[in-house]
Amino acid sequence: MREWYQEQLQRMADHHSSDEELYGEITSSAKALSFDFWMFGIRLPIPVTRPATEVRGNYPPSWQSRYRTPGYVEIDPILRHCKVSSVPLIWTAEAPSSERQYWDDAKAHGIRYGWSISLRDRFSAVTWFTLARNSSPIYPDELAVTEYPMTWLAHFAHASLGARLLPTMFAGSMPHLSPREREVMGWTAEGKTAAEIGVILGIAESTCIFHLTNATRKLGAVNKTHAAAKAAVLGLIG
Repeated sequence: MREWYQEQLQRMADHHSSDEELYGEITSSAKALSFDFWMFGIRLPIPVTRPATEVRGNYPPSWQSRYRTPGYVEIDPILRHCKVSSVPLIWTAEAPSSERQYWDDAKAHGIRYGWSISLRDRFSAVTWFTLARNSSPIYPDELAVTEYPMTWLAHFAHASLGARLLPTMFAGSMPHLSPREREVMGWTAEGKTAAEIGVILGIAESTCIFHLTNATRKLGAVNKTHAAAKAAVLGLIG
């Protein structure tokens, strides 16, 4: 298994491959680990009330279409786990669950048993990676051999697919704040007024307001409170 891992690492390290080639490599790696399907998802922290979500993988097209139905992602128990825990989740669609609709849909598409893991992006986005199959549960003896390359494959998907998807998803959403704008936003998030921030930073109140105004505009916020909250969620301050 370690030899396979080393070969795959060398072969898949080329980030200049096309999307189709990259998906093919991940699919072949998943099959080498005895999984039929894989899925990679990204959920942005904004907009706060309706976070942008994108998924990629080789799940059946009808399942992917179903998953993209408005509101459907909110009932995904795998994503619910991944939002709050980085501990890998071993799941089965056969288990009793309050999300019966989700698991019945999954089984109808041959997705019965799987392993999922959550990762965090530097922009506070949640990413998750799933390996799934229809044939048999995942037992401890199998995991003892395969969880290391499974985890590696998840990190590879996170690095390679995330690098391709995030710039598109953040288009118009990820502002570039100057160091001073980050400073004043940080102190604003602490509840300081422009006058207080001016004293702390040794600048005039009017200069502080200038930077606050610029940062608020760049963040597409309606006021400085909204701007500070958005900057914090995006990991631009703190």
